[in-house]
Amino acid sequence: MKNESGVFTLLGTSLLTFALAGCSSAPAETDEANAAPAEAAAPAAAEPQAALAAAAPTAQVTGDAIPQSVTRDTSGGFPAGLSADDIANANVADGRAAVKEVLRWKEGDHDAFAVFMTVEGGTEGSASRDLYVATYRQTGSTLQRVRTLKELSGACEFDLTAEFVPGSIALTNLDGDAEGEVTLGYRTACRSDMSPSDFKLFILEGGEKYGIRGRSRVEISDGEREGGEAKEDFKGAPASFAPHVREVWSANVNQ
Repeated sequence: MKNESGVFTLLGTSLLTFALAGCSSAPAETDEANAAPAEAAAPAAAEPQAALAAAAPTAQVTGDAIPQSVTRDTSGGFPAGLSADDIANANVADGRAAVKEVLRWKEGDHDAFAVFMTVEGGTEGSASRDLYVATYRQTGSTLQRVRTLKELSGACEFDLTAEFVPGSIALTNLDGDAEGEVTLGYRTACRSDMSPSDFKLFILEGGEKYGIRGRSRVEISDGEREGGEAKEDFKGAPASFAPHVREVWSANVNQ
């Protein structure tokens, strides 16, 4: 199931470890691999899409060239047959959820897609912004959720950062099998100064997740930088995954 292939960069997002000044609650990363079928029965392919201009690959594509079939939709609409509740698995108030991006690609006899969503929250004097990424497979009218990744920020009474990182999102087929891999990164922080934010970068394939958790790097004075720490988790991953994720991390760690 693993062998070497190429990379096509899309948009962006990355990582985490929380060291911050005065946040009322730390963020919480949770996710789940979903083996159960049929979350919705309607086809999810209705809205207009712009074909992605693929970047030059960093390695020769020797396997199934899944990235060449990718489309990217940043119009902000939910895929047909899906709502915020379908993605978040929670009661999301109207107007507080926003789709940031939808990626679609072909995998053999079915379509696959990933939805990136934020949910705003908070009360007077504080704010929260939760990040969600959900991946799906669709064959005909049968829709199956494959994985859900959640980053819940908690209430913040200072300056809140919770954002997908432009430049970190990519669709690849590095191991040359029948499944595409989604790379994504995001930053989170609740702070009252210019300290580093938490920064996480993951690669998802099917129900599996690998990646790096750490902190972004910031310049606190002339020539003096803080942050940039990273802890890797690639246990059981194909050998081609770690070099790709490290490259994306290096390109996006400076804030």
